[in-house]
This record gives sequence, structure tokens and C-alpha cells, in this order.
Amino acid sequence: MTLQQSRRLQSLLLGTLAWAIAILIFFPIFWMVLTSFKTEIDAFATPPQFIFTPTLENYLHINERSNYFSYAWNSVLISFSATALCLLISVPAAYSMAFYETQRTKGTLLWMLSTKMLPPVGVLMPIYLLAKSFGLLDTRIALIIIYTLINLPIVVWMVYLLQGHPQDILEAARLDGATLWQEMVRVLLPIAKVAWLPPSEAHHGQPENQESAKGFEGFSIIKGIDLEVNDKEFVVFVGPSGCGKSTLLRLIAGLEEVSEGTIELDGRDITEVTPAKRDLAMVFQTYALYRT
Repeated sequence: MTLQQSRRLQSLLLGTLAWAIAILIFFPIFWMVLTSFKTEIDAFATPPQFIFTPTLENYLHINERSNYFSYAWNSVLISFSATALCLLISVPAAYSMAFYETQRTKGTLLWMLSTKMLPPVGVLMPIYLLAKSFGLLDTRIALIIIYTLINLPIVVWMVYLLQGHPQDILEAARLDGATLWQEMVRVLLPIAKVAWLPPSEAHHGQPENQESAKGFEGFSIIKGIDLEVNDKEFVVFVGPSGCGKSTLLRLIAGLEEVSEGTIELDGRDITEVTPAKRDLAMVFQTYALYRT
């Protein structure tokens, strides 16, 4: 057997096993739906009948006893609303934690996850008292809020996995003028897996740094540098890893905020100008910026 045939056989066996497990898990649900279209005699027939005359009698009987479709609509409305609200909160939260991490990010994530260990009965009375105080007893809004808060920690953790994407791609999108929404929808979501490599930038024009400084959480990386590059000059920054070469270039490009001093380009102060409006070009070493 060749290697290609062996791989095909392995793929076939794994596919068959996956289908068998899926059918085993789905079968009870399938049987429940199938039984709902049977008469009472067909439902208790031995052996079980797979071929029968379907009927809607059971659904009509349930709807006569209670407003079943109203209850079903409540379930659909509450579940979709809770999901939408949960995503609306969790996506920006996870985005900020993934790409603007601070010293408290890990602790916050662990705290959010620890709330899932609390027994639901432990918060039953406080939730009831809060709902009563705000007049939300027996309302859809109360259930939407409760389900949102229950699922929020898990959803934040799931979306937090966006941190696996390289920062370079987001910065390239910002230079192209992408908004925060466009970053998430048109850059982050389509990406499945991209390797990370250090960036390399090239600048044209006459950038000038005047006492530019940059620090991170109390540590000075760029200490008041004065730099002027004339038009058509080729400048190379050489130094050991961690000396601030990439940080200086990122300051000029606008991908980092300047702690002190100013940055000018052709005599124009661009310290507070967004990256997309600085008229600068950057080339990243990442092998693929936008996947097609």
C-alpha cells in the first residue's frame, strides 16, 4: 500500500467514525421529532415503527391546552437577544484584552472564568431581589440579562483566542485606513492562521524626531531621541535586540503613541495624526498580510 493510499484509508476511517458518533448523538433528537408526528398507538408500538402515517394531532392538542407558539417565540426571542447582547459586549472586551494587554488582563480573565464555578443556586436569591427591585419579574428583559451574564465569561475566552493573530496585520490595516470595525470584520475574521515575523519598515520623505520618547509601564524604551532624515537619504538602525529600533519606527509610523516630544514629516507635525493619514509606507516581513 502506497503512502497516498494509506492516507486515504485513514481519512475514510476517521470520516466513518465521525459520522457514526454524530448519528449516535443525533439519533435521540431525531427519534423525538419523529415520535411527535405519530399517533399514541404508533408511538407505543412494538417493535418501533419507522414507516407510519404522519399526523399533526399532537401539535394541535398542545396548542389547544396552552399558547405553545407564544412560549416557543419567547424562547427564540430570548436566546437570540441574549446571544446578540453577549457578542456585543464580549467581542470588544476580548479584542482589547487580546491586543492591548495590561498587567491585569490575565487576572481579569481568570476571575471571569472562576464565576462559572459558582453554583447557580448561590445567586438565585440576589437575582430574584434585584429583579423585584427593578420591576423585572416575569419579563423577557430579566432573562436576557441573566443568560447574557451567564455566557459572557465563556464567550470572552473564546473570542480572546484572536490574540493568536499577528499584530502586524492589524497595523497594516490601520495604515490602509481601516476602522476598528473593518479590522475585526475584514481582517481578523477571515484569517485562520498566519505566522508572525518581526516587521520591517521603509520611510520616504523627511521625517524628523524632536526629543521623542517612549515608555511602557514605567520603563523607558526611547529616551529623548533627536533624528532628522533628509529626502532621498537611506537610513539604517543597527543595535541589539530590544534597544528600540522597531519601537522608533513604529513611533514614526503612528503605531505607538509618543510619550514625549514631537514627530514631523516634511515640516508637518504628525504626532497626533492617525497612521492612515501620515502618508507613510510600511513593508512587513509577514509572508501574507491579507489571505485570499
